[in-house]
Amino acid sequence: MGRNGLSIPFVIGSQEFLPDSYELQSVAELLEDIVQTERTRVCISLCHEISALILKPIGDQLPNNGFFPTHNGSHQGHVFVINLTELPDDMGLISEVLTERFEYEISHGLFSKRETGSYQKFNAADILFIKETFLQYELTSDTRTL
Repeated sequence: MGRNGLSIPFVIGSQEFLPDSYELQSVAELLEDIVQTERTRVCISLCHEISALILKPIGDQLPNNGFFPTHNGSHQGHVFVINLTELPDDMGLISEVLTERFEYEISHGLFSKRETGSYQKFNAADILFIKETFLQYELTSDTRTL
């Protein structure tokens, strides 16, 4: 789980486990936040194990086959897109495409995709992974339900 990155519905759904002080984000708001945040650099890639688009952190070493889409007509260097994803070269259009692509799953609480091929509700392992990750990054201190 999470070896290669996290699916976009998984990231959106995991927000339900954040403290109330965090504002829940849509797909478009999440991508905008990534573009605007200096400390974050991610790649939108295709995970072949689950046949899904994923977000994965990247450092200075960029994959060979991709591009940085423009943001409001200007260069941005925080979201890199792998060519295999067949996404447009503009962040606004990418947000629209991904919002539409995952609208059903997100609205029905289907956030976790496994090798079975379809998105499902979070299981106990997913929830434990999310809560442990939030604790690791100090996004919550609630250990009552771990």
